[in-house]
Amino acid sequence: MNLLQIVNVRWWNAEAAYALNLSKGLRDRGHKVTILGLPQSPVIRRAEEENFPIITSVDLWGFNPYTLHKGFRGFLRFLNQERFDVINAHRSEGYCFVALAAKLAQNKPALVRTRGDMRPVRNNPLNRLLYGKWTDKVITSGEIIRRNLCRDLRLAAHQVQTIYGSVDLQRFHPFLDGKTKRRELAIEEKVRLIGIIGRVGYIKGHEYLITAASKIIQIDPSVRFLLAIKEEDEDIVRLKNLIRQLNLSPYFILTGFHPDIEKVMAALDIGIVTSIGSEANCRVVLELMASGKSIVATQVGIIPEVIDNGVNGLLIPPKNSEALAEAIGFLLKNPEKARSLGQEARRTAERRFNIHRLVEETEAVYREALKVRLLR
Repeated sequence: MNLLQIVNVRWWNAEAAYALNLSKGLRDRGHKVTILGLPQSPVIRRAEEENFPIITSVDLWGFNPYTLHKGFRGFLRFLNQERFDVINAHRSEGYCFVALAAKLAQNKPALVRTRGDMRPVRNNPLNRLLYGKWTDKVITSGEIIRRNLCRDLRLAAHQVQTIYGSVDLQRFHPFLDGKTKRRELAIEEKVRLIGIIGRVGYIKGHEYLITAASKIIQIDPSVRFLLAIKEEDEDIVRLKNLIRQLNLSPYFILTGFHPDIEKVMAALDIGIVTSIGSEANCRVVLELMASGKSIVATQVGIIPEVIDNGVNGLLIPPKNSEALAEAIGFLLKNPEKARSLGQEARRTAERRFNIHRLVEETEAVYREALKVRLLR
């Protein structure tokens, strides 16, 4: 198939990673894949490094009528030249123009909308038209998103399919050496390291681990807490102040971005996800699972669809430091259980979140979309 992936994401996040991983998997299966996105965006830079055909000259995302008119005409010309079989749009910005162009294109490509966003879709005439009439198939990154979308826009169940993201099982695995990263971070080998990896922001809930730390160190005073974050995030000041106020500075290690994040995960004993919302893809959970780590995570977004509580990780309510401290304490007191959770997490990642499954399920949706388009 000749495929166009529209990935107009301004930053590198789970949504962008989902789209690029899918594109690489589809190309490996013999499909021709072109990626359309924003100039100099992280996903476009990475797509260029991977030698994908890219297009960044189309602007369908702004509010200037002249720019939109010019961008739409250019996009329609592009579709008529390339004659794609399927267009897969990964963002809502500009989607109405993408859908209109697909209808007007000479070869009428099938249109697929992949939604990896926990925010509700507005139930208005435009969205009912876009999703119900003009879109051939919808993919969601989690069941909770699929159910909400069907409810909000009154879509039939067969129109929407959940396809979970994938994780690089060769990059993230249980046999990586974490000792070198521990030495780099000045963490002794005997110390049990508990960590959160990812961007800082209120939605990520770092403060709940910080406030739980006082109880955790009573169980094991030798534990240390790693926050692997981006130093430029404004919220870092708030977290540093909270750590100081609670007299926890000796127990916390704050680091900036690590390009070898898989080795940071290898250095952990327990991975923590304290998000209080969002997590439509939750890339970090999949990476921790692939790394074979025992995980404590909040019941938000698709996390309860990924983690089976007590089988391949532990689930707790969001915004609950006491529950977090209790779960971590349980793992510290029961190292064999922690080890078995990590082992089952790896097996789950291999079974459910490999790239082959992502590509095969997506190919099947594309074939269904082509059938739907022929019947319209």
